[in-house]
Amino acid sequence: MQKKPIVLAAGIIALTASTMASAQSFSFNELVNIGASMPTIGDLAGDADLNTPSQTITLDNGSTLKIATLDGNRYLSDVLATNDADLIIDGKKVNITTTASSLESAYDNPSQNASFTISAITETRPVTLEWSGSLGDIDKTGTFDIKLNGTPYTLELPSDTTLTQFNGQTPVTIRNRGGKVLFSGRLDNITGDQINEIASILGVLNADKSLRAAQKQAMAQSFGMLSEQIDVAMAPSNHSLHRNSTEDSDRFNLSEGLSLWVSTEVGDLSGNSAGLKYDGDSKAAMAGIDKRMGNVLAGVAAGYSKFDLTSDYGNSDLSGNLIAPYAAINLLNNNLVLSGILLYQDLEGEYSYGNPTTEWDGDRYGARVAGTYYLPRFGSNENLLAGVTLGGAYLDDDLDDSYSHNIGAKLGEAFGGINLSTQLAAGRLFGSVTYYEDVTSDFDGAASVLESEDDSRTEVKLGVAHRLGTNMTFNLSGKTTVGDSDTEYDAVQASIAYSL
Repeated sequence: MQKKPIVLAAGIIALTASTMASAQSFSFNELVNIGASMPTIGDLAGDADLNTPSQTITLDNGSTLKIATLDGNRYLSDVLATNDADLIIDGKKVNITTTASSLESAYDNPSQNASFTISAITETRPVTLEWSGSLGDIDKTGTFDIKLNGTPYTLELPSDTTLTQFNGQTPVTIRNRGGKVLFSGRLDNITGDQINEIASILGVLNADKSLRAAQKQAMAQSFGMLSEQIDVAMAPSNHSLHRNSTEDSDRFNLSEGLSLWVSTEVGDLSGNSAGLKYDGDSKAAMAGIDKRMGNVLAGVAAGYSKFDLTSDYGNSDLSGNLIAPYAAINLLNNNLVLSGILLYQDLEGEYSYGNPTTEWDGDRYGARVAGTYYLPRFGSNENLLAGVTLGGAYLDDDLDDSYSHNIGAKLGEAFGGINLSTQLAAGRLFGSVTYYEDVTSDFDGAASVLESEDDSRTEVKLGVAHRLGTNMTFNLSGKTTVGDSDTEYDAVQASIAYSL
């Protein structure tokens, strides 16, 4: 087995992993050290040195790099005899696969063409590097076509410079598929802001973008279900329709007492989160109890929600149980409704692309406040009711990944819209158009570059509330986004409320 290709391949793997670490920590020290040492990383004494579970290599700057098998029992020689190897490099798990019969075969025959896929999770970010060619090209060229997290790029070194001559002072140029220069310069001169931006462009932050997509969808779903319960319960009734009745016609008259309700929602979703296009589905179920005391409504809901998102660069899901107390009050002769919702959710999920999988675990905290002013009734029998709604909502996803690194995200939005309803003897038809605008955004860690993302959406809702009996109401509604939006969804919600 030839030694030099083994050493260089190990250096490339380490370089990939350290690039990920740099994007997370804003320091290229490890990258520069390893990159500068690749040409003279040091030959192994012989094949016998591979008959051990681990090997420590001394870099030319005096530092060391430890390479070990995953379980600490198999020999390095055994792992390299396969075409799918798991290694621990500098304390980080790395998976490398090849289309050659084995890694050993690729190393021993550096002129043969083969494809290599290197996958690693360093800090919180999964990276998959794909490269096709011969290992002998490392000595011959300074231009390489690669795929990073599925996206093709070209790495260029200066003319007459090969990868074996690369070090921290060597200028490097990174181009996208269209030839646009994403970065050009010396790696040891990159600033923290540049690292952040490059990490986003190269797809290193796709897990963070997926998390933001799930959060945006959750903002619409969780608060949307609860706010509809409040709207149905608090909207003024048209008593003129029931002049001959001595009893409240339905739930809308704010009768005293308790009400129990259950609600479920399913939907399709899609969108674009800072350049990451995705689609998927959502589902949620809630149950609640509230009490009306004069012009005041107070209640609490508990439930479960889950989002599954799919993109070209990874699949993710985020789910958990939630609890949400809520309250509302009618003022100005029931023409003004003020409402508030608090939300807590225990979250878990994962993001996977290729071999790496990042697991998420944590909590979500949220709040929503709104005010709706109802205009005087109009139409025949004064059975049309219109209202104007203004408010804001906030979600804080405090998550840790598999390695206890915080990858949380925060999102605040303001909204305003109009609603229209008509009350009939058996129930009510209602609809609304609401505009939502992001007003604050925050990420933990290296994903702060995504904070500049600004998004808006316009939601259209149409529903019906129908009495099933003296004390029971059935609600069915559908909602969708219209116009140009990075957050899109179509959802159907159904609920039943029973007044005690």
